[in-house]
Amino acid sequence: MATRRGAGEGSVYKNSNGLWCATVELGRGPDGLRQRKVVKAKTKVAVLAKVDAARKEAPELKACVASGRAAPDRRQLTADYLDTWATQTISARVAAGDMKESSKARYEQVIRLYLKPAFGHVPLAHLAPDDVDALLRSMEAKGLSASTVKQARNVAHSALKHAERRNLIIRNPVSTVDGPKKQATRLDDAMDAAAARAVLKASKDHRLHALAVVVLRLGLRKGEALALRWQHVDLKAKTLKVEATRSRVAKLGVIETAAKTAGSARTIPLPDEVARAFAAHKRLQAKERAELSPPWKGDDHVFTTELGNPIDPRNILTTWHSWTKAAGLGQRRMHAGRHTAATLLLDNGVPLEVVSAILGHSGLAITADVYARPTMDAKRKALQALTSLGS
Repeated sequence: MATRRGAGEGSVYKNSNGLWCATVELGRGPDGLRQRKVVKAKTKVAVLAKVDAARKEAPELKACVASGRAAPDRRQLTADYLDTWATQTISARVAAGDMKESSKARYEQVIRLYLKPAFGHVPLAHLAPDDVDALLRSMEAKGLSASTVKQARNVAHSALKHAERRNLIIRNPVSTVDGPKKQATRLDDAMDAAAARAVLKASKDHRLHALAVVVLRLGLRKGEALALRWQHVDLKAKTLKVEATRSRVAKLGVIETAAKTAGSARTIPLPDEVARAFAAHKRLQAKERAELSPPWKGDDHVFTTELGNPIDPRNILTTWHSWTKAAGLGQRRMHAGRHTAATLLLDNGVPLEVVSAILGHSGLAITADVYARPTMDAKRKALQALTSLGS
């Protein structure tokens, strides 16, 4: 029995089974014929909501028909799609050698921590730019770093680009959502020459003193230093090869992977101070190996525990912080040592392209963007040179 409908509601009625039904006009298709859709629900309110959804869907359906694409499946939840994408597509990329296992683990972590809680419950085909934007803004509001927010956006974009190519969605909703504004690299805890010497003095009697030397004098990243093997150190030629990095990844634990870029894999000449530190460290390690019982557990790593095991990147921070505190600097980031090496090189007139090669940046623009800001020492020297000219 038909029921009177409200203004603008279209054809709304109850069928013989007691369900509310509505016929929605969707315009004309490419063939010129009128398109209709019947929606059903247990209540009038629910059926009217379906009418609104069908009307919003109409332009997208027409676009699909015009381009020969299949209409999206509006029953599939975004969470289910993301799980499938991670376990099939991403795993296939790892198997093919196009992606590292550590990158796959990070993708899965982003999906688990951010994407699924934010919009996993939304049907994939209904996912909108507003859903993605809300996630990114909430991450920023929680104080998460710009790099973490950017990573969430990138993973979402990759996943949904794959869905778009397979006609599971009409367009990628991430494409129209701006990522976080780029934040300047933090350099405020980089040390001046005196502070760097203080840290080296504080570490002088420690068995890992050479690690402090490598970080502060060569600017190696923590993971690069911990992945060093003796086969990478040529004390006769006084060179060091950086070929890998050691890191802790969720679910995988501590892993070693090849250098990320061609620039990261590099050969660095060793200044005399660094070469002497390596030689002393090698003698100390040989002594530890000979005296240890049970036998030494390690292999060829330069920096190890007292039992010979490679060092966990997380555990070395306790040692580093003990050095910076003993030097009177408080708790400084280990990455500040890398920034220290870079700024001291630039302050001493080393060309930007040389500094870039030493640090292993993928391009000169990165070095310029991060470090081409005058330090206080550089500004002091410049002003001192000016005043020395007289008036």
